[in-house]
Amino acid sequence: NFPGLNTLGLSIARIDFPPKGLNPPHVHPRATEVLLLAQGKLTVGFISTNNTLFQATLYAGDLFVFPRGLPHFQINPDEKIEALAISALNSQNPGVSQLAAALFAAEPPLPGIVLQNTFGIDQSEVDALTASVEATVAWAKVVAQMSYSMSIIIYAPSIHWINDYKLQRSWLAIVPHW
Repeated sequence: NFPGLNTLGLSIARIDFPPKGLNPPHVHPRATEVLLLAQGKLTVGFISTNNTLFQATLYAGDLFVFPRGLPHFQINPDEKIEALAISALNSQNPGVSQLAAALFAAEPPLPGIVLQNTFGIDQSEVDALTASVEATVAWAKVVAQMSYSMSIIIYAPSIHWINDYKLQRSWLAIVPHW
């Protein structure tokens, strides 16, 4: 909701990572992302179409590019120091699909046999994984309702309230920037 970005084909976000904060694996189907680390340290990476992991440790001032449509993540490996990143995407509507939520919280759900055969697990393990993605599902629903002209705050699992959003076991909270 930042009018200055309308029609420019651009989305920008500030991402605050607490110690050990994680932005879980996700994809942007309509945009390439460039991330600038302003402070702290991040481990970042993406997985190519031939399943090769490209990973790096970033320090303040470093840039990293996540190609459009490829799964990627960011995590602050530090146990005491926060990290701050600025992310730019080359689309007003980059879209986002959080991988755990897409597989284990689809509505209606994927057939259990699909997940069992894909991961080589039994139904009790499918059920356990489905239950464990509650936080990322909450994150995906918040993201789907907002524009990318916002701040993103990454939190550890113990945080429950961010602004007016209640996210149980939240890994990621979106804070509108208006």
